[in-house]
Amino acid sequence: MKARYWVGSGSAVAALAAAFMVWSPNGVSDTSAPAPTAAPATPVAVANVQSGPMPVVLSSVGTLAAVQQVQVSPEVGGRIVELNFTAGKAVSANQVLLKLNDGPEQGDLAKLQAQAKNAKLALERTRKVLLLASTQSQLDQAQANYDQVRGEIARVQAVINQKTIRAPFAGVLGIRKVDLGQYISPGDSVVTLTQLSRLYVNFSLPEQAAAQLQPGQLINLKVDAWPQRPFQATVTTLEPQIDPGARSMQVQATLDNPELLLKPGMFANVSVELPSLADVLSVPETAISYNAYGNSLFVLRENNGQLNVEQVFVKLGARRNDRVVVLDAINANDRVVVSGQIRLSNGMPVRLTQDAMAASDLKKPDVAQQL
Repeated sequence: MKARYWVGSGSAVAALAAAFMVWSPNGVSDTSAPAPTAAPATPVAVANVQSGPMPVVLSSVGTLAAVQQVQVSPEVGGRIVELNFTAGKAVSANQVLLKLNDGPEQGDLAKLQAQAKNAKLALERTRKVLLLASTQSQLDQAQANYDQVRGEIARVQAVINQKTIRAPFAGVLGIRKVDLGQYISPGDSVVTLTQLSRLYVNFSLPEQAAAQLQPGQLINLKVDAWPQRPFQATVTTLEPQIDPGARSMQVQATLDNPELLLKPGMFANVSVELPSLADVLSVPETAISYNAYGNSLFVLRENNGQLNVEQVFVKLGARRNDRVVVLDAINANDRVVVSGQIRLSNGMPVRLTQDAMAASDLKKPDVAQQL
């Protein structure tokens, strides 16, 4: 009975093996497992790494300001008796804009002039009789009286002059804020006066640009009011201190405005061109994957006719015109993935799309470094 048990068991094992037996086409049995299927290639778009010299362009946002601009105001109070200007018109330097009533001061001036005449005569008489009937103290008193009256005349004359308000420099007037016959107090605004023939452009740049800037450099700017017209200015002042909060430096440039197209307060896009750098490598910005642990991109590699990608971590430089400078880890003849990299991992097989091949053959655009 025991021998039969083991024979029966052996028959069962043989039957089980036969059930799993695989026959090859040539009639020979093959018990090996099927070969694994290759992973499908992921479609990607690629672009060439570009190499070449880059002009350095520093960009910023600026504001136009007047070289000279004031609120015309009186130094003394009074009633306006003359208005000699038209709002919005150009005026010359020292042109009379308005006059205040100076009648009381004119009366005081006439009285003081008479007193001065009498004091002068008294001084001359005292000087003539000094050796006969006058003392030195009398002569000193006569001189003091005469000088005092002259001082009062100068004071009253200054008040009269202050009641005639003139343009301190040539420029264009703004909106008139007073009327004929109105009483105005010291410091009240009468009208704005702005010199428009020359303007300042005030803007800031990162502190890294401090070593690359100097007075005399040319800058280009555009304003929204004249989007198709470029303007040019010259750097005139560099703030010697760096803003510790923003880590930036203030820069002021000056430009001529002969057609009076530009106005103080306008917004301006500023670009400062610096000498070109040596050859650098740049890629489209869409090729970069930004992560907290480092920035990376995928480089196309070919191995026995199969295209794969290699993920490399890179150090980035400046950006300009949708391109970014790569400072390490790639070569000038590399191609990088610019679309589809979200589905990639290191070493994955890929295939190029038709758009990718076209993008790879695009003419090399002009690029520039932006700090």
